[in-house]
Amino acid sequence: VQQRQKIWSENNIIIATAQVIEKGFEIFDLSGVDYLIVDEAHHTTKEHAYALVCQEYLQQRRARGLKPLTLGLTASPGSQRPEVEEILSNLGVEYSGLQIRTDQDSDVKPYIQWSTTVRLNVPYSPTGRWLEIEERLIEVLREDLTALNRYIATVLFGERSINIDWLMHNLGRLNR
Repeated sequence: VQQRQKIWSENNIIIATAQVIEKGFEIFDLSGVDYLIVDEAHHTTKEHAYALVCQEYLQQRRARGLKPLTLGLTASPGSQRPEVEEILSNLGVEYSGLQIRTDQDSDVKPYIQWSTTVRLNVPYSPTGRWLEIEERLIEVLREDLTALNRYIATVLFGERSINIDWLMHNLGRLNR
């Protein structure tokens, strides 16, 4: 704790995970943070550590009459307006310089490098510990599939049940 306090107080730039800062709320004075940059800002939702850190930062800065300055960065802000609004709210963003770019935008297109993926099937014959691991994974999958079967099979695919063989046979259909 003392080492973290020392690092916090002696440095102008701190790079830390949200979880580290969240666990140190009692020792870190977030009101002294002039500018908070949140990478992967799409995690700034619900009770995620990112959201809790941002909320604490906003509260501490405002309590001292200081304007919080945040920058949230993400490549996937969400597809629904409420999701995006929650992120902006948790970041304390009142004006949004939200910019959306696709691979078709003229300022992005020159940097896109197209590639193709070739699927290569390799024979696999597990033995020893690998066989044990595979068997356990299949067991876990079967447990999960049993729960998913009721919903997926009837509602989405009109099937009576889904098993691993059905999944393997229909992977291409599921990926579309």
